[in-house]
Amino acid sequence: MRGMINICKKSALIIGLSIIIGCGILGYSAKATYNNDIVETRHSNDVMTLSEVAQFLKLSESDVKGIIIAEQSRLRKTKHFSGMMFPYFKINDNYYFYKQKINEWLIEASIDRREYDTINYTILK
Repeated sequence: MRGMINICKKSALIIGLSIIIGCGILGYSAKATYNNDIVETRHSNDVMTLSEVAQFLKLSESDVKGIIIAEQSRLRKTKHFSGMMFPYFKINDNYYFYKQKINEWLIEASIDRREYDTINYTILK
């Protein structure tokens, strides 16, 4: 009988240790997956500077600023802008752009066949 109790204690100890080790492995695996998701999210949510967005669009920085100013000018003059405006945000006079939104704007501007005069800050079409 005493031998049976020792076997049960050893079995319980082995089962308990197995559960603890298994939880540790699962916790580490979940943490690694979570960290990979964060890294993927950061890469898929690229925020670009003015020079990076100009390079991405194969334009000069002044052309990018000219598009922004032309759209703002149209909005101020007519109180209306049809379609998506060039997406950006500013921090301390520095422009920043979310790559996905730039792609959306690019598709819409292409479909609308917009034409910009970035020297005179106007939208021609």
